[in-house]
Amino acid sequence: MPYLQIRVSCAVSYEQKEEIVKDLSPKIVMLPGKSEEKFMIEIVDQCDLYFGGSKEKTNAYINLCINAYLDKEYLEAYTKEVCTCLNKVLKIDYSQIFITHQVLSPWIYAPVIMK
Repeated sequence: MPYLQIRVSCAVSYEQKEEIVKDLSPKIVMLPGKSEEKFMIEIVDQCDLYFGGSKEKTNAYINLCINAYLDKEYLEAYTKEVCTCLNKVLKIDYSQIFITHQVLSPWIYAPVIMK
């Protein structure tokens, strides 16, 4: 199950959150073995994010967590989609977006262990 955390320093309306989710959820299939059905997105707005020692501009932190190592090309391609979406919907400049990719293990999906 991929997990995408998006933290931004600006306010995000319900409609903007829905637009982000509708844009990014179907694109998770760009990552081999990943599906929209088991994809979770968290959008946290109005964070005190200081970038370069300042929070004057709108800043964003993206953390993509997955349970398997993937080639850099796949991660970068999906991350470009995330950055493009944040720029389009929230007008966040690319220079104000910080990105991490994490491989987490072990990773368990509750319905698998609750059978």
